[in-house]
Formats: sequence, structure tokens, C-alpha cells
Amino acid sequence: MAPTTSASEPTYLYKAKLVQAVPGKLLEVIDLLKASQADSVTIAFLGAWRKITVRIFGALCLLLFLPLGILAQEDLTRYVDPFIGTGGNGHTFPGATMPFGMLQLSPDTRLTGWDGCSGYHYSDHVLYGFSHTHLSGTGISDYGDILLMPTVGKLSLSNRDYASGFKHQDETARPGFYSVKLDNNVLVS
Repeated sequence: MAPTTSASEPTYLYKAKLVQAVPGKLLEVIDLLKASQADSVTIAFLGAWRKITVRIFGALCLLLFLPLGILAQEDLTRYVDPFIGTGGNGHTFPGATMPFGMLQLSPDTRLTGWDGCSGYHYSDHVLYGFSHTHLSGTGISDYGDILLMPTVGKLSLSNRDYASGFKHQDETARPGFYSVKLDNNVLVS
């Protein structure tokens, strides 16, 4: 049934009722277009249709062009230097870290001492292995658990025997990645 108006109801309320009726009662709107108030009904119908069309077009534009903006973003991780803080009293480590620190695989160049709190110090040239947990920047030694060392030759449990030298020019580190070529020609990535 078409919206009705009484003599006491202003004309703008009738038009508002008509616009609310448009989505569900399209046939009634067409009947009203044939009625004497065709001009105002047509304007109200087209105004509502225009708003719907603009909203749909805007949503489609977002869906089409938003992924292009995401793909065009610059990779800012290329500016990260994991070796910052590994020398002096920074107590950080350059190794790869999983989200929320669940795994922090990194080289260990010091087994004792305050300067080696993170397990790694940039001034060192001997690597004892790669442990899976570290503390970064704390100033106190802890963790350093599950130490593994890739090696060749006779098996030994003495850290002086299985330790290997390395050069800093053979190290590579970036967020989520660490690699080093040891002096015994073992490449660790």
C-alpha cells in the first residue's frame, strides 16, 4: 500500500515516507509515478537511487584500488641493521627472531662476562654456536639455551675444540635472517 498523507501532514513528511517505501515497494512507486504527483515522486525516487549508486560505486572503487596501494608500499625493512647495538654496551644480538620472541636463533660469541649478555659481541671473532633463546638489551646474561654448532672433523664436547673463527665481512643479517661463513668453510644460514 502506498504511503498516505492527511491534510494535517506536511508534504515533506509524505515525501520522506515515499523514499522509505522505495526499496521494498517498487511497484507502488511506479503507480505513484502515474499519479498526479509524478514530478515530486520522480525526484524523490531518483534522489534515493543516486545515493545508492554513489555508495555502490565508492565501495567498488575501494575494493579495486585499495590492493594497489598495499602492493605499492615500500619495503622499509631494508633500512634495518641488526648489528646496531651488538658492540659496546648495547647487549643486542643480530640473529633471526620469530614473532613474540618464541624463538631467537642467533650466534654466540661469548659464553661469560657482562659485555656478552646477549651472547654476541661485535668485537669477537670466535663463534661457539647458535643458541635458540636470547635476551636483547637487558644487561644481564640469561637464556642461551639449546646451543648447536655445525662443524666438521672429530666430535668434541669442549667448546675450545668445536668453536670456529669467522670474519665480519662473511656475516649477513637482515630482519628474520642471519648467515655466516665460518673459517672452517661451513656456511650457516
